[in-house]
Amino acid sequence: MVIKMNTAKIAKYYCTGCGLCMRNHESDFQLSDGFYSPNFNIEDVIFCESICPCFDDLKEIYKDNNVWGTYDRVWLGHSTDDKLRYQASSGGCISAIAIFLLDNKYVDGIIHSVKNPKAPWQTITVCSTLSVEVKNRCGSRYAQSSPLLNFEKLIEPDKKYAYIGKPCDVYSLKKYQEINDKVRNQIVLTISFFCAGQPSENANIKLVTKLLGKDIHECTDLNYRGFGWPGKASATGKNGESGEMDYQSSWGQILGRDIRNICKYCMIGTGEVADISCGDAWYLTEQNEPCFNEGEGRNIVFGRTEKGVTIINKVAEAGYIELKDFSDSINQLKYMQPFHYDKKITMVSKFLGMTLFGRPLPKYNYKVLHQLAKNSNNKRLYEVFKGTIGRIVRHRL
Repeated sequence: MVIKMNTAKIAKYYCTGCGLCMRNHESDFQLSDGFYSPNFNIEDVIFCESICPCFDDLKEIYKDNNVWGTYDRVWLGHSTDDKLRYQASSGGCISAIAIFLLDNKYVDGIIHSVKNPKAPWQTITVCSTLSVEVKNRCGSRYAQSSPLLNFEKLIEPDKKYAYIGKPCDVYSLKKYQEINDKVRNQIVLTISFFCAGQPSENANIKLVTKLLGKDIHECTDLNYRGFGWPGKASATGKNGESGEMDYQSSWGQILGRDIRNICKYCMIGTGEVADISCGDAWYLTEQNEPCFNEGEGRNIVFGRTEKGVTIINKVAEAGYIELKDFSDSINQLKYMQPFHYDKKITMVSKFLGMTLFGRPLPKYNYKVLHQLAKNSNNKRLYEVFKGTIGRIVRHRL
């Protein structure tokens, strides 16, 4: 029982909010301090231990000791539909792949999280069955989402689906497929986007207040990115008032400051367990830093499984996306995505700091973290270690 109590503590502290453990009793899944979290019993804890990413030892994910996880092929790419590319968060590759899957009858529907039309600072999980639905629903949602809470209700008998979601949601879904024949047989492809963290509802309230100067319930529309690259956060009020904010301010100063605990310790933020994962392939300055000036969006595209590579190639052959091999230039990705790279290679320092103060930790394998840390240097590792201790002392962790 002591072991299970400790497991419950870890599961609660590092909950991703996917909702899968509460699928049979949704009333016990509630908003608390800006995040949806479960009130689970011992059976739920046992289930969480089998599907939550905080209990993965990472050995299989990083078996090749590659910072970006295992993959077969990697490209730079973008949608060939200029309108979709402009509207999407970056290059539009995920939306283009989804549209191809529907157009060519590879699947009957795309299960994904989209803007709640009644409360645009929230999300709902839907099944898009038409290309036009995918186009109208594309774009990032930097808000609370629990896509696995009731996703099985969207699955109809004898139909095939693709799932698009956060890396942690894809992880839990794929673990669930191992024990659920229906979900394994009917969800035939998983796609993930790069994720730097899931902002709280409190952060969204703060963002809307900054944009409109009004209560969040006065907001009738809220977009976080897109309509350009990276695009701006924008909100519209009931009386037609509007406001906007650049990406660095909306994410860097507001949304990214209030994310889940697991997001700070996530080791699968670039979609390591999906069949396909895509992220922003930022252009670089002369100093090899990401440039956030408005431009034409482009994606880094990982084909992480044989199935994923096959689909990507078919999408490109059909003219939905344009691709350029990135294998020989993969070293540039650490400059395009410095946040993800640095977090992976310095995670061992965070673990040491948390261990000193007896804090609960994900069940990652220390050897894996040490191996990844070889890509860092002692100065940076010490900075992260010191910073972790400082945040604990200041009650920020």
